[in-house]
Amino acid sequence: LSGVVGYLLAGTIVGPGMLNWVTSDEETIRSIAEIGVALLLFTIGLEVNGRRLKQLMGKGMFSGSLQVIITGIVGFAIAKLIGAPMKASIIVGAMGALSSTAVVSRVLQDRSELDAPHGRLAFGILLVQDLAIVPLMLLVAFIQESTNASKVVSQIGIASTELMTLVVIVFLVGVLILPRLFGAALIRRSTEFPVILGIVTCLSAIWLADKLNLSPALGAFIAGLILAGSPFATQVRGDMAPLKYIFLTLFFATTGMLANLPWVLESYHWL
Repeated sequence: LSGVVGYLLAGTIVGPGMLNWVTSDEETIRSIAEIGVALLLFTIGLEVNGRRLKQLMGKGMFSGSLQVIITGIVGFAIAKLIGAPMKASIIVGAMGALSSTAVVSRVLQDRSELDAPHGRLAFGILLVQDLAIVPLMLLVAFIQESTNASKVVSQIGIASTELMTLVVIVFLVGVLILPRLFGAALIRRSTEFPVILGIVTCLSAIWLADKLNLSPALGAFIAGLILAGSPFATQVRGDMAPLKYIFLTLFFATTGMLANLPWVLESYHWL
């Protein structure tokens, strides 16, 4: 089994559902765990050059869009069959259409299949799912009675503007500033500065994405894409690996802590 299973079980055991050893604020733990996913996407972005990105988004865009639509419809239909209301069924379908980028990417990396044809296709679909989060969240807002059509249009415009702002800012920094920094003689002679510069770039993109109400992992992935063209991409990716695995372990353990076992065992909830 993947180590992910062990992390999830460990988190469940020490969490509030069983031993209750971890009593930290849930939002604080989530924030720390989010860094792990972002670092994973950042290191993957460092491996993706322009040609590979076109391959990912070529088949991945079509397959990902088709997958989100079909899986969403199937999830909606199953929820309706077991008697869920219309609004709840739509939300279940939207949730079922998405996968965990952290889990799938980790499994593909463990099996050395990220560069295989099916691995590239799977990762392309994951990218489409990450982008689909914005319209799906707007869909959930739309089905609320208090939300009218004009407000939804406004939300779509704001979300699109925020995404474009993130891409433009990170791209301009990557084109205008980072090449000069990496090209400086002091940076080239040092073994530490390129890694520090890479980490600062990654964390800055995470912060900017969070301020724009976007996925921090998406910001980190875009930063990784920008740095992929630098001659220090391999060094940064290798030196950040220990940090990435530490925070990823925290991410999976935190997910296990969210399991509410007493509720599952009550009545017939486990069914």
